[in-house]
Amino acid sequence: MLKLPDFIKPFPAQPDDPPQCKNFAAVMRDAFNLFVRYYPIPTQYANPYDEKQVIDMIHSQLEDDQGLIEIEKGETKKGLKYIAVITKNYMGPQHGVQYFLRINAFKDLKDEWSEEVDAFFGEEGITGQRDTVIMAALGMPKDWMEDPYDKKYTKGVRMNKSEDKRFDAKFPYHPLSQARQFLSFIKESN
Repeated sequence: MLKLPDFIKPFPAQPDDPPQCKNFAAVMRDAFNLFVRYYPIPTQYANPYDEKQVIDMIHSQLEDDQGLIEIEKGETKKGLKYIAVITKNYMGPQHGVQYFLRINAFKDLKDEWSEEVDAFFGEEGITGQRDTVIMAALGMPKDWMEDPYDKKYTKGVRMNKSEDKRFDAKFPYHPLSQARQFLSFIKESN
């Protein structure tokens, strides 16, 4: 079992939970909520350990209110292979953006089973602060929104300049920064 951060606490089972699913939740600083599902998954249903395949798959599935932020693959500190995907879902002007982090971890890529962590990081309260501050600092560039892997891809709510990793340190409690910190914890602790 993957080690998860201690600050998340067990949460009751949900009707759509996969078999053997364990749920966790936390209310985070700046009033955004974190919900985590952790469960074993047949490797054939996990994201493939191939960035190009994952990009193509996600692009084919994105809705008009969704966008791809990043894909990362590698090995954890203890040698587990992982592929992680962060996408976003625009929830409307009252609720901002929810970021979704999906991590698939593999002891061996040939194993029948792997582990999956799904984590949802949602904005609450006053939303759009990171976007506003970075847009004011950068001006309004023509390429404010673009897919990080295919500049010609125009469907959905593409990644914007404020969602670049280099701004995470300025906004450590933003849901996207927290998603990346959560991924870092998984990589360092497993």
